[in-house]
Amino acid sequence: MNLSTLPHLVDLMSIMKKKIYIATFFIAPVLCFLLGWVTKMPIYGGCVDVSDIAVFVVSIICGPWVGITCGVGVAISDIVCGAYLNSAFSGVISAIVGWVCGYVYKHTFASFSIRKCKILSLLCAFGTSVVLWLCASFILIKDPYTALMLFLLKAIISLGCAILAYFVLPKIPHFFDEERWNKDISG
Repeated sequence: MNLSTLPHLVDLMSIMKKKIYIATFFIAPVLCFLLGWVTKMPIYGGCVDVSDIAVFVVSIICGPWVGITCGVGVAISDIVCGAYLNSAFSGVISAIVGWVCGYVYKHTFASFSIRKCKILSLLCAFGTSVVLWLCASFILIKDPYTALMLFLLKAIISLGCAILAYFVLPKIPHFFDEERWNKDISG
């Protein structure tokens, strides 16, 4: 093997990583849309789905900015399913949760182990989701009992998604950040 071609391979790899990262800005909303659309269930005057797992996983793997784009996919899935009023809330909430999850994971990475970073970022994202959906449920639905039931159901589903995301994440490598990739591979 000719060693003079090795720098060209490194340049090619960095160009491919950049292209893949840009593609995730378009793939993440599609993934969230499909997961939200397939699992959407109308209940208690609103609707619930499990698109949170896609928001959590994509935000941790690709970072906070790609996590924001997940809100677009969740909002479009609500519009397609007929929940027009709910779509604005779910889109904004999913974008905020995606950003929080990615941001916390990225900024706690240097201080903690991979496992602790994942747990901390998922807990922060779950807490953000619960607080925002508590407010949105009472804004969207006038009956307090129905709003509370919708909120509790969304909280339980979001917790289940966070737990599922925790178990899915160790199987997926972090290929957008060399330091995370090396730390994930080594332990």
